[in-house]
Amino acid sequence: MILYIHNNPIQHDFVKKLKDYPWSSYSSIILDKKSAIEKDKVIYQFDTKENFIDSHQQKIDSIAIEKWLNI
Repeated sequence: MILYIHNNPIQHDFVKKLKDYPWSSYSSIILDKKSAIEKDKVIYQFDTKENFIDSHQQKIDSIAIEKWLNI
């Protein structure tokens, strides 16, 4: 779900890179700045920050995810 949400701006051609979409929590999660987001809980889903970043750099199959979510 996290990957799906973060990749929506790319999927819909708003931006080419996740970090360029200002309304995404992606940048807030990867930067070492204070934030209201519970970064540790999000990163925990990916084990490490490196895995979080790597997972987001891979192409996702949004159609398969949409089917899984029944969208």
